[in-house]
Amino acid sequence: MSFAEYFKAARLKRALTQKEAGAHLGVTEWTVLNWEKGRTTPTIADLPTVEAFIGYSLAPTAQSLGERMREYRRRCGLTITEAATSAGVSEDGWAEWERTSIIRNRRCREAVDLMLASMG
Repeated sequence: MSFAEYFKAARLKRALTQKEAGAHLGVTEWTVLNWEKGRTTPTIADLPTVEAFIGYSLAPTAQSLGERMREYRRRCGLTITEAATSAGVSEDGWAEWERTSIIRNRRCREAVDLMLASMG
């Protein structure tokens, strides 16, 4: 099943209109309509709430460091800038580490590891 199908099924299971589901999730009914039609997908900021609503994770299981970093951001609804700021590292560095899974600086690696450990 696609995200659109899972989302619509979850909404119907709760017997909610698109407007009610949107109010519950903090988005407009038009956003819900577009998700259900497969025209758009949730923003990273909306993902934690949407995943709780549908009852499953939209991301595959993270394996590499870069995948775990993206998973952390996705679960927390953070942009690269927000995650980097939270870890006390540069935005460019965070973006590169997500792409390459390589962090050469020990202090930066420790900061990222600490954040990822909080994910559980």
